[in-house]
Amino acid sequence: MKANYTIICALLILSLVQTGTSSETKIAASDGNAQNNFGISLSVSNEDVLIGAPGNCSDGDNHGAVYHFRFDADISQWLEVGKIEAIDPDAFDMFGRSVSFFNDYAIIGARKDCVFNPNGGKVYLFHYDGAAWQQTARLTSSPYAGDDFGAAVAINDAYAAIGAPLGGVNLAGKVYVYKRVGADWTPDAIITPSDSRMMDYFGFSVALCDSALIVGAPGIDLFHVNPKGGGVGLAYIFQRVDGVWQETARFLPADATANNNFGCSVDIDGDYAVVGAGKDDVLDFDTGAVYVYRNDELDGWINEIKLTPLDADSGDYFGSSVSLSGKYLVVGAPGVDGLGENSGAVYSFLLSEEGWTQKTKTSAGDASENDQFGAAVSISEKLTVVGAPYKAIAGAEMQGAAYIYDNIDDLALPVELSYFSAVDQDGDVVLSWQTQSELDNIGFIIERRDIDGEWEVIASFQTHPELRGRGSATFPSEYTFIDEDVKPGVYQYRLADVNITGRVTYHAAVGVAVSTSVSALKTHLPNGAMLYPAFPNPFNSQTVISYQLVKSEFVDLGVFDMRGRRVATLVSEMNSPGRHRVQWDAEGGLLGSGVYFIRLQTERDRKMIKVFLVR
Repeated sequence: MKANYTIICALLILSLVQTGTSSETKIAASDGNAQNNFGISLSVSNEDVLIGAPGNCSDGDNHGAVYHFRFDADISQWLEVGKIEAIDPDAFDMFGRSVSFFNDYAIIGARKDCVFNPNGGKVYLFHYDGAAWQQTARLTSSPYAGDDFGAAVAINDAYAAIGAPLGGVNLAGKVYVYKRVGADWTPDAIITPSDSRMMDYFGFSVALCDSALIVGAPGIDLFHVNPKGGGVGLAYIFQRVDGVWQETARFLPADATANNNFGCSVDIDGDYAVVGAGKDDVLDFDTGAVYVYRNDELDGWINEIKLTPLDADSGDYFGSSVSLSGKYLVVGAPGVDGLGENSGAVYSFLLSEEGWTQKTKTSAGDASENDQFGAAVSISEKLTVVGAPYKAIAGAEMQGAAYIYDNIDDLALPVELSYFSAVDQDGDVVLSWQTQSELDNIGFIIERRDIDGEWEVIASFQTHPELRGRGSATFPSEYTFIDEDVKPGVYQYRLADVNITGRVTYHAAVGVAVSTSVSALKTHLPNGAMLYPAFPNPFNSQTVISYQLVKSEFVDLGVFDMRGRRVATLVSEMNSPGRHRVQWDAEGGLLGSGVYFIRLQTERDRKMIKVFLVR
């Protein structure tokens, strides 16, 4: 059987646009129409991308399609090289509602008839022969079963997994697994969890890695029998051992809450698995979160960290989509309002020796209201593809678009300062700064001038080892330099970083009055107390918290858990003006992994930061 496959090989009208990152490529269907929802599903493999455009129940008789894009290195452009459609299309099929792509194999889900059989479903398997996609199989669980067969799909060289989240007893959900034998796909297993319950939505999300399968069950039933409350989501790991799929892990977060949508998205790669909880209320209503699990040789799967964005806000739905490849993790937050209500954003995280840390936040260069950029994400070794399925194009509402980024060039940050301060301390000037991230940073240069003088270099990474940079780092780094060669007076200091190409980048200058008078000190300090980011963060035993005061006052510096309970008091005494540092040692305590809040309380100020403790 052969799919309707049209070779277009036309240059994209919307190809390369400049954004806040290095660059981005925006792609859209050449024959797109309103209500297509292009980008609601997508999958990237090497330098090929498949993008689903299923349409919806209000778009007439549209039956959906999947578009194939490929990068042409000769002209450095992404081309639309094909359009895949089912050979038996019906009205309202929503073909392309889910898609997964691995090498020459693709699996595509269709909702079947969203009017007369709204929870039915079909799944199609395709093989690429080098010139066109050949439809090799059409799968159904049973006619008019109403089990939402194909709501989620995943494929690799050996297996294909299909979620049917309304299948089984009490609509608890099932996952169908097929095994490839030559060119054919044969049934291998029908999987249900060991603790299946009504309306678990088991199979709402699925992902494969070799012979390992992760399944999300976000659980929407308000009467779910669970000590954590109703509608608590779960996720499961299954491993094929001796020809049988066995449940080897079950994920239920220690801080799980009702209707947090845990399991709405999942992915697995090697020893790491990620689970999205797009409606988690960890910081505010429906902020969202992502849980990262690691397969330990001795202890099995353990929750390594819970991730939330540095600028989390209510209604972000962070974790609605996730994609994992090696040390890179990309998370979609389609509810972010940064460039218009629900314009959306994606966050990238990198695994380093310090653990998982946020690397970038990216929004589309032409973002607009209700795009829901980040509703779908897919990452490969080199590329990240992001869907914005509700984007209007040339007046066509909800036509949809997708954006392609290079994982290194587009999702990397230069040296980015969190703060730079200068404080008089007993006649010396203490310079302190923190970088949120660094890219190819050799080190820093410090310049000083008095009120009437010229800038002069007083220290550099070539003469002072403490000014050497971290190279490329996605975690916060703190630096301190003490200028002892000053007399009473008013000075300005400025900081510059130098990258491996020799480029020098200057940052904003700060002023300081060197005097023993507290009144003089007030003229250059902030108007109120300041609480700086902790370092390191995340941490597994100890972290350092820095804060700054403008006057002598009583300081209460405490640690609180997510329920608002005080778990530690770090400072409770009078402090002098200036910069202070305190270490929180959580080693050997009873505190588990998770998010904690550091609160600085003075007579007139209250500041708060969050830290991540990883056991």
